[in-house]
Amino acid sequence: MKKFLPQALTLTLYNREATEYGVCFMTSEDVTCRVEFTDVRDRSFKRAEVTETERSEYKGMLRHSAVCALEGGKSYLWRVTDGERHTDTFKMNTVDPDCRELSFAVFSDSQDRLHLGKWWKTAWQDALTRFPEIKLCLHGGDIVDNGAKHTMWEKVTSHNKGLFTSVPMLPVTGNHDHVTEKDGVLHPYFNIQSPADKEEALVYYSFDAGEVHFTMLSSGDYDYTERHGLKEAQIEWAKRDLASTDKKWKVVLIHTPLYSPGKYGSHPRNSSQPEALRRQLNGVFAEAGVDIVFCGHDHIFSETYPILRDGRADHMSPYVIKKLNGQYYRLAVSPAGPIHVESGCAGNQDRVIECGEGMDEVSAGYFRDIVETPKGCVSYVAVRVKGNVLSANYVLKRVKDGEDVIVRRFGIIK
Repeated sequence: MKKFLPQALTLTLYNREATEYGVCFMTSEDVTCRVEFTDVRDRSFKRAEVTETERSEYKGMLRHSAVCALEGGKSYLWRVTDGERHTDTFKMNTVDPDCRELSFAVFSDSQDRLHLGKWWKTAWQDALTRFPEIKLCLHGGDIVDNGAKHTMWEKVTSHNKGLFTSVPMLPVTGNHDHVTEKDGVLHPYFNIQSPADKEEALVYYSFDAGEVHFTMLSSGDYDYTERHGLKEAQIEWAKRDLASTDKKWKVVLIHTPLYSPGKYGSHPRNSSQPEALRRQLNGVFAEAGVDIVFCGHDHIFSETYPILRDGRADHMSPYVIKKLNGQYYRLAVSPAGPIHVESGCAGNQDRVIECGEGMDEVSAGYFRDIVETPKGCVSYVAVRVKGNVLSANYVLKRVKDGEDVIVRRFGIIK
């Protein structure tokens, strides 16, 4: 049988309850397709659950999407077929909505005009090998260099097919994802349910997994929110969303950092957006009890001290050293505000610390740790949440030989 090769095939969590999964892809042919999920022992797909795709036009192609209800905490085989041909068979593990332990990876800024996602492969393959318990991947924005170009999405997803088809991807939008389109170019490439009370054509949403609530915000919408903070509708949605959950842990993902020792947080010419976000969100995060905020945009790693409601760093917050799984972690003890983490860079986008006169973030004492991204390196953060401990590993790797350059271990205990 001839192989079926849909373009930009992605797998996501679909709904807030983490009981449904979204599949999305494009075809240049006018074909009717279906998605098949089955037990790992049914390699012939004779007992597969079949879901027909919905079709719509997108830039001269057909966009296919499907929503599949799957049992939590189970391994599945899945594939896409047009009735005569089918894709490779993929394997994935679903999240148990009631799990007591959850591991996830955070990537950001994989955009790369030269290699088109090939460097990202070094990061995610290391993450899934080193931390095989990972059930979800979060992306902090700028997946591609120009979100309006379908060819870039096709190349990045094909070069990283092993990630996009095996671990559900949950992205937020970055400024490169919105180079020319204001209505959310991530919408065509990921099938994620929008909140019923969302008022804008922006990509923001939330979901629960185990004891963690994830709030995914949109800061990178070019010429819409960029440099001006968020619009009121999204801020009010975030307040409602964070207040609606009783989960033990609250995690936020947003592309633009509120605090950064790089050029987008420290130079006066670039500081309007992070300053606006601080005014809008510091109080919201502190009041809601957000534990950690992940972001990207500056292509470096940074970890702040706990940030208080008024935007100051809490230097009095205690830390302890605790051994977990054979490694020592530096953990903030019941911090009075969220810790902000820039997760580094998953593409060919090296960046240095670049503090500007008049807004020197380092001298202001926001940061507990900072790591530049050298040339030839990629990085990610792997997170494990279990009970009252959130532990994180920042891993910086060389692409040419896959060797570790730096590993940082940190987290929160409460």
